[in-house]
Amino acid sequence: MNKKLLALHNIFFRKFFLLFITIFLILGLIVYFWIKQIYIDQIKIDLLHNIDIISLQIDDPKNSNDFAKKIHKNINLRVTIIDENGVVIAESNKDYKVMENHINRIEIVQARQKEYGSIIRYSHTIKKELLYVAKRFKLQDKYYYIRMARDTNSINDEFIYLSLRIGFMFFLFVLLAFYISLNISKDIEIQTMKILDFLREITKSKK
Repeated sequence: MNKKLLALHNIFFRKFFLLFITIFLILGLIVYFWIKQIYIDQIKIDLLHNIDIISLQIDDPKNSNDFAKKIHKNINLRVTIIDENGVVIAESNKDYKVMENHINRIEIVQARQKEYGSIIRYSHTIKKELLYVAKRFKLQDKYYYIRMARDTNSINDEFIYLSLRIGFMFFLFVLLAFYISLNISKDIEIQTMKILDFLREITKSKK
């Protein structure tokens, strides 16, 4: 009887802890992708703020190519300025004169219809995957688009570092949960043994 109850208790503890770990792993994955999306959205906001600042510093968009290259040199972000017809008039990472028309680029189409446009896409110009953010602004009675882009590898590296820190905290939490569960299990085992001893005493007294 004693061994059977203890075996049942151990089975219950193992299944409870397995269920506990499974739930936390699922929640961990959900939180991981949720936080990653929040992180990317925050980067979009930062790029939009940069675009707003740049738009205030441009006096003549047609002479802004050197300005775009200077920005790239200082903050390592790709900058493209496009006129309302989709013609590239400034580019930080390539000769803008040889670049194709951008009027149908998704981020430009979105920026024309909404507050801003964004997309993650592989760039054949610099051979990297980039997060693009574009916004339309008006200068000298004409509309232009400023597009900024950031390398997704750097975004992923930063997020992996953040994830490792969160993962370490999660690991400590699991260890704490295991420690608490183990102590609860031991308390249950002790109480079970006391009940068994009490039942034995009653059984002996009746003989």
